[in-house]
Amino acid sequence: MQTNRNDPKCAERDGNSGTNQFIIEPMLSYGRENAVSTKELMTALNMTERELRARVAYERNHGAIICSSTTGGYFKFKSREELKEFYKGLERKATSIFQALRSARKALEEAEGQLTLDGRESGD
Repeated sequence: MQTNRNDPKCAERDGNSGTNQFIIEPMLSYGRENAVSTKELMTALNMTERELRARVAYERNHGAIICSSTTGGYFKFKSREELKEFYKGLERKATSIFQALRSARKALEEAEGQLTLDGRESGD
């Protein structure tokens, strides 16, 4: 999914410098125990959950470190341990995605050149 960078919910710009302006990261508190819930952020920013997730992804991709909890909240890390846990969680998610991609690639390679039941090559 590509975000619309002209949408102020997805990419606000500072009129003078053209630099990215984070809107979610400054709203967050330090520490998992102070996580701001998804619902609170959605209400404060008048966003849907999908828009909020896109905005969090945008800010993360532009340098903000926005940690998330399994209970549906966002926070800034207050310790190396919290950052490490967040990092490990992202690493597990990425590993899972890459494993699924590997399986799909293997299936595509195996299907390459196979004939369908009517004698045509698959993909025709």
